Amino acid sequence: MSLCDLLRVPPIFIMDELFKSSFGFPDLADIIFPVNNAFVNSTLNQAEIGESTQYYKAIFLSFIKIIVSCLIFCSSSCLFVLPARYLYLVYFHVVSVCIVLLSYWSNIQTLKVLSGKYENFQTDSIHEVITWDVDGILHLFTQLQIRHFLYLLIRNIILQCCLSLVFDFLQVFTTNHSISKVFSFSFVIPTFISLVPGTHGILNTVTVLSTLLPLFIMLKTLWLNIFTITNLIRDGYSHARETINNYGISAMVEVEWLRLKIPSVLRIFWAIRVLEQILYLLTDMEIQNETLFGAVKYLLIKGCDTFTAVLGMTSFVSYFCHYIGVFF
Repeated sequence: MSLCDLLRVPPIFIMDELFKSSFGFPDLADIIFPVNNAFVNSTLNQAEIGESTQYYKAIFLSFIKIIVSCLIFCSSSCLFVLPARYLYLVYFHVVSVCIVLLSYWSNIQTLKVLSGKYENFQTDSIHEVITWDVDGILHLFTQLQIRHFLYLLIRNIILQCCLSLVFDFLQVFTTNHSISKVFSFSFVIPTFISLVPGTHGILNTVTVLSTLLPLFIMLKTLWLNIFTITNLIRDGYSHARETINNYGISAMVEVEWLRLKIPSVLRIFWAIRVLEQILYLLTDMEIQNETLFGAVKYLLIKGCDTFTAVLGMTSFVSYFCHYIGVFF
């Protein structure tokens, strides 16, 4: 098991969830062919349903759900078959987005506490400094709340600096050049702005703008590499077509099967999926009273309720059967 195998597991989970929802087709079928539907059992009859705006709106939303599900499935499939080099780059960009969102959340939470509890602290402290009231200054900074204020402030600054460094490192790794210091400084701008008296009304706007700056860098990077992405897709399609024309589809499947290490990836996926079901068994009060046989039966049923789950279970069983055969 390698890191690349682990990185191929999340796309399988996405496809597994899409298989669970059947890509939204059951919802569309319930709307078009309603049977024992609450909407039908209302005062409207079939003719009124056909003329209802809500009816067509529901059909339209169901079609949108199906289209979005298909696009997500295709994107997950493309991510799954990416070479290791490009797979790492995709995850680096995903981590960068998570860092930006974490920075935004941390700024919002910290500034909410600071503006809610300590909105009068800045005015009082400035007044004490201007009047050079030493006793007043000592009184302010010896209170437990002021210590908590400074603790929140310094903690957020340290966190934002760390996030900025990690974001800069990821950008250097993915684009081979560092970002401007202005964009790195945007992580801590909301915290410094909050120290200025009378700026509590614009803190949310400043936080949003400071979050948009790193996202702008990522969108710019994506736009500059759009031709690289299209060339990668075109080269992959050409390679697959050439392999099928020269050696047949079975040879291409065999080569990709070995390159992607699909049995190993499916085993990891199914093991994590079963572990998730076990944790659900431990937390669900209704299933906690089940016997051991009932719990095992539940895990076996839930372990093969989708196409990807069946593949994962099959790879897991075949792995053990292989070594049992080798032993005998």
